[in-house]
Amino acid sequence: MISLPLFRDGVCGKHGQTTFYRTGGCVQCHKARASTPAALAAKRAYHKTPSARAAKAAAAKTPEARAKRYARKRQRMTVPEIRVSELVAVARRRGRRTGVPCDFSLTDLLPLPTHCAVLGIVIDYATYAIGRRDGPSIDRIVNGQGYVRGNVRVISLRANRLKSDGTPAELMAVALDSQK
Repeated sequence: MISLPLFRDGVCGKHGQTTFYRTGGCVQCHKARASTPAALAAKRAYHKTPSARAAKAAAAKTPEARAKRYARKRQRMTVPEIRVSELVAVARRRGRRTGVPCDFSLTDLLPLPTHCAVLGIVIDYATYAIGRRDGPSIDRIVNGQGYVRGNVRVISLRANRLKSDGTPAELMAVALDSQK
């Protein structure tokens, strides 16, 4: 059996390397563990039996497994930076799909606003619910320029939906009507 070396100050005590795997150990330690007879036998057994792969895939589709994955996602999405980084990824995918230029990142949106610049309501980053009106949304200030630096900001989903549907004349008519 291979024992794990001591790690001090980010250096492997056995090999002196500074590159580590997430599971622990340097590259040489990882290769040594992966090539043990037990590890190789487990790998061969997994690849020989399609029923083992099918059982693992079926277990991932159970309602309990789905609930566990969704709970992890909900917990992760309560961190504002992670939630907005997911919105950035969605905007990039949408830009690629529609051919809209997209060259911004999360750092272009930092620091994240606490209030919506359009409506003045508090943006709720902590509650993860799709379609929540006070949740964050990425807005293109000028739609024709795409998702580029200086043209994106975080506003509330409600404000972004209002902006997406109406022309300036329609928005002005709604504003004048609401003042009556």
